[in-house]
Amino acid sequence: MGLGDKTVFAAHRLSYFVNYGIDPEEKSVCHKCDNTSCVNPNHLFLGTQADNIDDMIKKGRMAVGYKLPQSKLKENEVLQIRELLKQKKLSQCAIARMFKVDDVTILYIKRRKTWKHL
Repeated sequence: MGLGDKTVFAAHRLSYFVNYGIDPEEKSVCHKCDNTSCVNPNHLFLGTQADNIDDMIKKGRMAVGYKLPQSKLKENEVLQIRELLKQKKLSQCAIARMFKVDDVTILYIKRRKTWKHL
């Protein structure tokens, strides 16, 4: 952490340790206030990196779906793709050609690796 033989890399992590007596170790020290430079212990909580990302998404601070600059699809198109996949009349490759995307994009939509929020 920052005492003894370890080095402190972020003030909010040290603040958490000093105020709560808990070494965050491998955990993330997250901000309720969304101000990454904040060291107020009342604004800090421990979580995993996944918790921190979920918090960002819930608060609308992380781009998802069509808001991502590399996104080629709109939400309604993803919903159409899911419907086509459910019907099982077309192959994933055929659906990919219809929407002018790579077949891996369709696979990731199918497995909910992408567009999880829909």
